[in-house]
Amino acid sequence: MAQSKRHGEILRLLQEEGTVTIASLADRLGVSLETVRRDVKPLTGDGSVLKM
Repeated sequence: MAQSKRHGEILRLLQEEGTVTIASLADRLGVSLETVRRDVKPLTGDGSVLKM
């Protein structure tokens, strides 16, 4: 899955569930934990995602 599609899916899952873990995102997207961390970083930078 392309990075832009993963970003969209991450945002969709957050909107539906409110809170998700890095591990659950990795499992659902079928990617590594590190890939999810790299994907979340720019989303937190632009304010789309709040990392707790």
